[in-house]
Amino acid sequence: AIADCRKAIELKPDFSKAYSRLGTAHFQGGRFQQALDEGYKKALELEPNNEQYKQALKMAESRFMDEKAAEAMAAAVGAPPP
Repeated sequence: AIADCRKAIELKPDFSKAYSRLGTAHFQGGRFQQALDEGYKKALELEPNNEQYKQALKMAESRFMDEKAAEAMAAAVGAPPP
């Protein structure tokens, strides 16, 4: 899915749906930072009023922050990160 999204972006760099789907592919793979940086943020740059993209961005931000909090908690108690 990621390769297909990247190909679509290569062919049509202003195709917001390809960026959104790239974000979704990263999100589903647990790569929340990439979902934000490579997908959802760019999709919203191209379509700033798209509510679906806004919601996806919020969800990815939330999961990213949860992941960072879990890593910080693990580091504080000397456990390996989750």
